[in-house]
Amino acid sequence: MHQPEESEYRERLLDAAAGIIAADGLEGLTAGKLARHVGLGRTVVHYHFGTMDHLLAALLRRSSAEIRKDIAARFDLSRLGADIWGEYTVSIPAAEAIRARALSSSVVADAYREVFEALQVMIADMLDEAHRLRSIEPEIPTGVMASIMLMSAQFVGTQRALGADVGLDAVESYMKSLFAITTSS
Repeated sequence: MHQPEESEYRERLLDAAAGIIAADGLEGLTAGKLARHVGLGRTVVHYHFGTMDHLLAALLRRSSAEIRKDIAARFDLSRLGADIWGEYTVSIPAAEAIRARALSSSVVADAYREVFEALQVMIADMLDEAHRLRSIEPEIPTGVMASIMLMSAQFVGTQRALGADVGLDAVESYMKSLFAITTSS
């Protein structure tokens, strides 16, 4: 019988971890629960990832890579700001809990920084291309605008996760319109 290779085990574990987080939140993810979910021993989780923080870092990197690939494949440059906002705020499983974990775990913090920087560079490049196609000179440097987009989306996502909603719809609406302006002629 064919035995899955190590990368297949890692992917199965990451898929299962994402499912558990989606169903039970980050606090519901344990090595034991993950191992039971995929029908393997708990030591397999630690063998492939070392610690749960290393697993979270791998999940964060994978989710980010999927988001970047999807963005590159389908987003219309004329709607870039609104599309990025919508995608980034909903696509990373338990994004708020993972950001909180990054405050106490250097492993998760390093992965988070890497993911944020990769998204920032990609968005800045896409904004540059949108401006080039329209022959416009941006008033706000694209690297700065990309950072503003991501940080604003994080802020709104965090506030929603905390249960705050006062004024968030207005902030979100304003930011989407600002981003649309930056990519229109």
